[in-house]
Amino acid sequence: MKFRNQSWVKAVNYIFLLTFSFSCKEKDGSLNLGDSLQLTQASIDTLFIDSGDELIQAAVKFELVSKLEDDKFLYHWDQNNSILEVIDLENLALTNRIPFEIEGPNGTGTNPFSHFQMLSESEFILSNPFRVMFFNMEGKKLQEIDLYEEKLRKAFSEVGAPRILHFDEATSDTYGFQVGFKKFNPSLNRFNLENYQGSVNPLPKFNALDNYRLLYESKNGMDMKVHLPTLHFNPLKNKILITSEAISGLYVYDMGSKSLQYHELDSQVAPSDRRFEAFDTIKEFDEWQQLILEMEKEFNYGKLLFDQENNKYLRLLYRKISEDKFQIFISEYSTEFELTKEYQIKEPLKKPKNEFIKDGAIWLYQNFDDELAFIKLSIQ
Repeated sequence: MKFRNQSWVKAVNYIFLLTFSFSCKEKDGSLNLGDSLQLTQASIDTLFIDSGDELIQAAVKFELVSKLEDDKFLYHWDQNNSILEVIDLENLALTNRIPFEIEGPNGTGTNPFSHFQMLSESEFILSNPFRVMFFNMEGKKLQEIDLYEEKLRKAFSEVGAPRILHFDEATSDTYGFQVGFKKFNPSLNRFNLENYQGSVNPLPKFNALDNYRLLYESKNGMDMKVHLPTLHFNPLKNKILITSEAISGLYVYDMGSKSLQYHELDSQVAPSDRRFEAFDTIKEFDEWQQLILEMEKEFNYGKLLFDQENNKYLRLLYRKISEDKFQIFISEYSTEFELTKEYQIKEPLKKPKNEFIKDGAIWLYQNFDDELAFIKLSIQ
């Protein structure tokens, strides 16, 4: 394994054309490059994170990541080793790797976590279907909530236990999705960890996602797998933005008023949903895998991101064009969710994963020989 040991960060900058068009799209979803096409320049920068002599586990996984509102640091929970990695996004360097106990009164345990969230610069939360735990940066466990406790199980039977994706420290409310195995029928579930009350908020516009649920069951009935379309969950101050990779629309949940609204999100590049018909149970494993690959060739809709610096929303659109490369577009929306521009990234890139916005640019995670880097898409 080759490591970087430099006091400076190596950044390789590329300049590509980004294009946007208000002309009509062709039937295959590609841009109609007519006389109305306008061009603008934007930069694509490849930014390497200086790790010294360390192997950053975020380069390998990049799954349990969290940021605070100031966007100065990226935090990654390495659950294989119970280590918190702190990455300075201003200076592009790994600044700390904080080990935590696995066993004992301050231990994290051996069960994997599905949610990690920084609450402040000094505290964070870890959760899985069994427990919720609060830690400080000194390695002390501040609180542990057993989700299998009898009174919690009883409350969950009425509300439905969500896979926790967000914790509101001000109210002790947790939020997450609940979906069905045989029928998708997703809902946004809220549950309060103090008074054991909550609510189920159906997402009826997303019931159509059942068309993109691929169920495999072996002929002898001994093996069963399901491929579900991704729901994107993006908490933003007092709101939660909910989108899907297969449907262009958006749900906005207001955590204060507990209200839920649906908005259409237009695009001239991509259709309003995937052109895919529902499938019955698939009996051949190879066929099941092939259908998943075919879905990636359709447009996928990324999560809706808010560019606070420029007061607008941005969303990635992408589809697979080769074994590991994706064609990527960017849709830009006003604060009223009206489409204002669309950009085409001329260079194929890897599939976006946990993308985020910093300083008005979209940052895309990249793994270069197990070194952590980001592709920075700067749109002016």
